[in-house]
Amino acid sequence: MADSDAHTPSPAPSIGPRIGPRTPPTSQRRPITVGKTQRQRRFKPGVAALREIRKIQQSTRFCLQKTPFQRLVREVTQNTKHAEHEGGLRIQASALEALQAASEDLLTSVFEMSNLAAIHAKRVTIQQKDMVLVKNILTIGDHLGTA
Repeated sequence: MADSDAHTPSPAPSIGPRIGPRTPPTSQRRPITVGKTQRQRRFKPGVAALREIRKIQQSTRFCLQKTPFQRLVREVTQNTKHAEHEGGLRIQASALEALQAASEDLLTSVFEMSNLAAIHAKRVTIQQKDMVLVKNILTIGDHLGTA
Protein backbone atom coordinates (compact mmCIF):
# COMPACT_ATOMS: atom_id res chain seq x y z
CA MET A 1 0.00 0.00 0.00
CA ALA A 2 1.09 3.44 -0.76
CA ASP A 3 1.10 6.36 1.56
CA SER A 4 -1.57 8.10 -0.50
CA ASP A 5 -4.01 5.26 0.13
CA ALA A 6 -3.70 5.55 3.92
CA HIS A 7 -6.57 7.24 5.61
CA THR A 8 -5.66 10.30 7.62
CA PRO A 9 -8.09 10.93 10.45
CA SER A 10 -9.70 14.35 10.50
CA PRO A 11 -10.03 16.18 13.79
CA ALA A 12 -13.30 15.36 15.59
CA PRO A 13 -15.75 18.22 15.84
CA SER A 14 -16.21 19.59 19.34
CA ILE A 15 -19.77 18.82 20.41
CA GLY A 16 -19.66 19.82 24.09
CA PRO A 17 -20.33 17.72 27.17
CA ARG A 18 -22.14 14.45 26.84
CA ILE A 19 -25.82 14.71 27.74
CA GLY A 20 -27.55 11.53 28.85
CA PRO A 21 -29.33 9.93 31.75
CA ARG A 22 -27.73 10.89 35.03
CA THR A 23 -26.72 7.98 37.22
CA PRO A 24 -27.48 8.26 40.95
CA PRO A 25 -24.59 8.41 43.41
CA THR A 26 -23.24 5.12 44.65
CA SER A 27 -24.98 5.55 48.01
CA GLN A 28 -28.39 5.59 46.29
CA ARG A 29 -27.82 2.69 43.92
CA ARG A 30 -29.61 -0.56 44.64
CA PRO A 31 -27.45 -3.63 45.03
CA ILE A 32 -27.58 -5.94 42.05
CA THR A 33 -28.94 -9.33 43.03
CA VAL A 34 -27.85 -12.28 40.98
CA GLY A 35 -30.15 -15.26 40.80
CA LYS A 36 -33.33 -15.16 42.84
CA THR A 37 -34.98 -11.81 43.37
CA GLN A 38 -35.66 -10.89 46.97
CA ARG A 39 -39.32 -11.08 47.95
CA GLN A 40 -40.87 -9.13 50.77
CA ARG A 41 -41.18 -11.24 53.92
CA ARG A 42 -44.73 -12.35 54.63
CA PHE A 43 -45.66 -12.63 58.30
CA LYS A 44 -48.35 -14.81 59.82
CA PRO A 45 -51.74 -13.15 60.29
CA GLY A 46 -51.81 -10.93 63.36
CA VAL A 47 -48.04 -10.64 63.83
CA ALA A 48 -47.82 -7.24 62.14
CA ALA A 49 -50.84 -5.98 64.08
CA LEU A 50 -49.33 -7.06 67.41
CA ARG A 51 -46.04 -5.39 66.46
CA GLU A 52 -47.90 -2.16 65.65
CA ILE A 53 -49.80 -2.34 68.97
CA ARG A 54 -46.54 -2.74 70.91
CA LYS A 55 -44.99 0.17 69.03
CA ILE A 56 -47.94 2.46 69.78
CA GLN A 57 -48.06 1.40 73.45
CA GLN A 58 -44.38 2.24 73.91
CA SER A 59 -44.70 5.68 72.33
CA THR A 60 -45.60 8.71 74.44
CA ARG A 61 -47.11 10.82 71.68
CA PHE A 62 -50.82 11.52 71.30
CA CYS A 63 -52.96 9.20 69.19
CA LEU A 64 -54.99 12.08 67.75
CA GLN A 65 -53.32 14.85 65.79
CA LYS A 66 -53.25 18.23 67.48
CA THR A 67 -54.87 20.40 64.81
CA PRO A 68 -58.02 18.30 64.23
CA PHE A 69 -58.49 18.01 68.00
CA GLN A 70 -58.04 21.77 68.36
CA ARG A 71 -60.66 22.38 65.65
CA LEU A 72 -63.07 20.05 67.46
CA VAL A 73 -62.54 21.89 70.76
CA ARG A 74 -63.08 25.25 69.05
CA GLU A 75 -66.28 23.97 67.43
CA VAL A 76 -67.62 22.71 70.76
CA THR A 77 -66.69 25.88 72.65
CA GLN A 78 -68.37 28.15 70.09
CA ASN A 79 -71.74 27.09 71.49
CA THR A 80 -70.97 28.21 75.06
CA LYS A 81 -72.15 31.50 76.53
CA HIS A 82 -68.54 32.70 77.00
CA ALA A 83 -67.87 32.48 73.25
CA GLU A 84 -69.99 35.59 72.62
CA HIS A 85 -66.93 37.82 73.00
CA GLU A 86 -65.19 39.26 69.93
CA GLY A 87 -62.51 36.60 69.42
CA GLY A 88 -64.36 33.70 70.97
CA LEU A 89 -63.08 31.66 73.85
CA ARG A 90 -59.29 31.74 74.14
CA ILE A 91 -57.53 28.55 75.23
CA GLN A 92 -53.89 28.22 76.24
CA ALA A 93 -51.78 25.64 74.45
CA SER A 94 -51.03 23.85 77.72
CA ALA A 95 -54.76 23.67 78.54
CA LEU A 96 -55.48 22.25 75.11
CA GLU A 97 -52.73 19.67 75.60
CA ALA A 98 -54.12 18.68 79.02
CA LEU A 99 -57.62 18.41 77.54
CA GLN A 100 -56.32 16.18 74.76
CA ALA A 101 -54.42 13.95 77.23
CA ALA A 102 -57.52 13.55 79.41
CA SER A 103 -59.75 12.85 76.40
CA GLU A 104 -57.42 10.21 75.01
CA ASP A 105 -57.10 8.61 78.45
CA LEU A 106 -60.89 8.39 78.77
CA LEU A 107 -61.30 6.96 75.27
CA THR A 108 -58.56 4.41 75.90
CA SER A 109 -60.20 3.23 79.12
CA VAL A 110 -63.62 2.97 77.42
CA PHE A 111 -62.09 0.86 74.65
CA GLU A 112 -60.33 -1.33 77.22
CA MET A 113 -63.60 -1.94 79.07
CA SER A 114 -65.41 -2.61 75.78
CA ASN A 115 -62.73 -5.13 74.89
CA LEU A 116 -63.27 -6.87 78.24
CA ALA A 117 -67.01 -7.00 77.55
CA ALA A 118 -66.36 -8.53 74.13
CA ILE A 119 -63.98 -11.11 75.62
CA HIS A 120 -66.60 -11.95 78.25
CA ALA A 121 -69.06 -12.63 75.42
CA LYS A 122 -66.42 -14.93 73.85
CA ARG A 123 -65.73 -12.57 70.97
CA VAL A 124 -62.57 -10.85 69.83
CA THR A 125 -64.28 -7.97 68.02
CA ILE A 126 -65.74 -4.97 69.85
CA GLN A 127 -69.34 -4.32 68.86
CA GLN A 128 -71.70 -1.43 69.51
CA LYS A 129 -73.49 -3.34 72.26
CA ASP A 130 -70.19 -3.56 74.18
CA MET A 131 -69.82 0.21 74.05
CA VAL A 132 -73.45 0.68 75.17
CA LEU A 133 -72.90 -1.71 78.08
CA VAL A 134 -69.80 0.19 79.19
CA LYS A 135 -71.67 3.50 78.93
CA ASN A 136 -74.52 2.12 81.06
CA ILE A 137 -72.11 0.77 83.66
CA LEU A 138 -70.31 4.12 83.87
CA THR A 139 -73.56 6.08 84.25
CA ILE A 140 -74.80 3.71 86.96
CA GLY A 141 -71.52 4.26 88.78
CA ASP A 142 -72.04 8.03 88.55
CA HIS A 143 -75.52 7.76 90.07
CA LEU A 144 -74.32 5.53 92.89
CA GLY A 145 -71.52 7.92 93.80
CA THR A 146 -73.82 10.96 94.11
CA ALA A 147 -76.45 9.33 96.34
